[in-house]
Amino acid sequence: MKILFITPHLSTGGCPQYLFKKIEALKNDHEIYCIEYADITGGILVVQRNKIQNVLGKNLITLHENKYELLDHINKIQPDIIHFEEMPEYFCEDNLAIAIYETNRKYKIIETSHDSSFDPLNKKVLPDAFAFVSEYQKRNLECLNVPSHIVEYPIEYKNKTNREAALLELHLDPQKTHFLNVGLFTSRKNQKEIIEYAKKLLNEPVQFHFVGNQAENFKWYWEPLMNDFPANCKWWGERSDVDTFYNAMDVFLFTSRGTDNDKETSPLVLREALGWKMPILMYNLPVYLGMYNKYKNITWLDTSAYKNIEIIKSKVVTKEFFDVDCRLEGPNKLIFKNLGTPFKCLMSVRDNATKVPIYFCNFDFTATDSWWAIPSMNTDYTKEEFLNEFLIEFYDDKKNLKISKVLKFKERTYTPIKVDCDFGPFDCFYNNYREMFYEDIYAPFDLKDMKTVIDIGANAGLFSLYMLNNNCECVYAIEPTSKAFGQLKKNLSKYKKAKLHNIAIYNKKGKMDITFTDSNSTISGFNLENIEAGMYDERNNSEEVEVDTLCNFIKENDIANIDLIKIDVEGAEYDIIDSLSDDNILLSKNYLIEYHGADNKNTHNRLLGIISRFKNLEYKIFNYKDPKLKYPNSFFLAAR
Repeated sequence: MKILFITPHLSTGGCPQYLFKKIEALKNDHEIYCIEYADITGGILVVQRNKIQNVLGKNLITLHENKYELLDHINKIQPDIIHFEEMPEYFCEDNLAIAIYETNRKYKIIETSHDSSFDPLNKKVLPDAFAFVSEYQKRNLECLNVPSHIVEYPIEYKNKTNREAALLELHLDPQKTHFLNVGLFTSRKNQKEIIEYAKKLLNEPVQFHFVGNQAENFKWYWEPLMNDFPANCKWWGERSDVDTFYNAMDVFLFTSRGTDNDKETSPLVLREALGWKMPILMYNLPVYLGMYNKYKNITWLDTSAYKNIEIIKSKVVTKEFFDVDCRLEGPNKLIFKNLGTPFKCLMSVRDNATKVPIYFCNFDFTATDSWWAIPSMNTDYTKEEFLNEFLIEFYDDKKNLKISKVLKFKERTYTPIKVDCDFGPFDCFYNNYREMFYEDIYAPFDLKDMKTVIDIGANAGLFSLYMLNNNCECVYAIEPTSKAFGQLKKNLSKYKKAKLHNIAIYNKKGKMDITFTDSNSTISGFNLENIEAGMYDERNNSEEVEVDTLCNFIKENDIANIDLIKIDVEGAEYDIIDSLSDDNILLSKNYLIEYHGADNKNTHNRLLGIISRFKNLEYKIFNYKDPKLKYPNSFFLAAR
């Protein structure tokens, strides 16, 4: 279908933006043309015009002195629908409009209007239908007996980013409350009222911002205002990045009142401010017919200027300002200096390339403005092959992010494999990630293209992700603790090939208490005596979990032709293997087993026993990292 939009002009404002939104919604399914009746942009008020030009290209046509060329374009385009973006009585010559609306036309005509003051007695030509932007327009013109529909500009909900960072990007003081007004400087938009309020509030921590053009034909209105512009007001002019201001600022202040002959209609800026969930101060005009009554973030302005100043002051709050200077001193010491409001926080250090947490701790910037931390005593980050940037984040006691910093300390020499996951800030399994995805410690085992894998002790899902990145067709990820399983679900939710099970595999069926640590979901277990000293800190926790045997799990899930079973269960691996019959073991072609506590004589003997058992069942043992079994913790592959 060919649709031809006819618009009075494309100078920056609500009408061109509304038109752009319609074109954007229709362009993929229809052939769209737009004719601009007059170019009044002056070459500068072109934000929306440029958007439409980028979408339509040569299908955007501008008329010049001879407006009757419009008929030639219609004959050439042969549209199915002509959509007037404003009533032709407002801008189109009468005889030209009559020619377009002629009785035997082959196209349908739809009219939209962005004005609420039109007198229906002045209607000279009638469309096939109206597409109104507000209920008031529909009621005002229903006496014309033309089918009508209300097509409101959409409210697109968006989430604000960090307030302090957004304000600093605009070079604004985060400790002030910032009021925003968006729109053309005209008497109807009534910026003068805001400026008068600003003059009364020069001693308050507030700043008023105006985003919008000052068109030459309204110079009579805005020039006197600019000649007496108070210091707490800033005019930003016409902007193509208006969302930057909605995102950064605190309150939307809209003082438009309208008059009997110049009413408001349905201001797009109000719908944009609603989309950004901003507190809004505005007049509840009769023309709105209560359409904004349902929004709880709107406060109505009063007819009394004194009361309005009090309303504005009620929105002014002392703003906390968060900023921290971060630097690396020596090989591994991070130094932090608070540059903003004192605050207590949780600080998280991540690898910025992958967002995997390395370390976290508590800081109290109310007690001192400087702190230091060493994420790893044994790491020289200046020589670290796989890490060149920290992402350092500061959270309040409710774990809301207050500020984040990227600290680059050298150039990257290696690009790791990234996985599509949103890792939390306080689950520090960077060392595990580093081994798998940076160092690729399993590369010598050639674990690619395995069809079915059972991952026992899946924790946050790193090994499952490793296998999925190596073309595994199906992985059963098994993890008992609620914290680790929550992270597992988060990390693997996008992977249809992953089947998740919140259960522990052990040597019996039932329920047992399992111990885990807050700082790392990869650390939990039944047999803590088999885990190296210091693994569990003062944040020890325990919970009761479901337990079952590996044999039962395989039967209940009807798993056949297993290519690999990986077992990493912090010391319970010996009990699991001992509980299996030889026939049970032979169900899988390969076993990847991480062993723990082998520096203990009894545990070392148990390790030798399960290795001997695998060999007797004709499995080959590969242990390139610890071939002589000297380390307390390592891993081996048993392959048949």
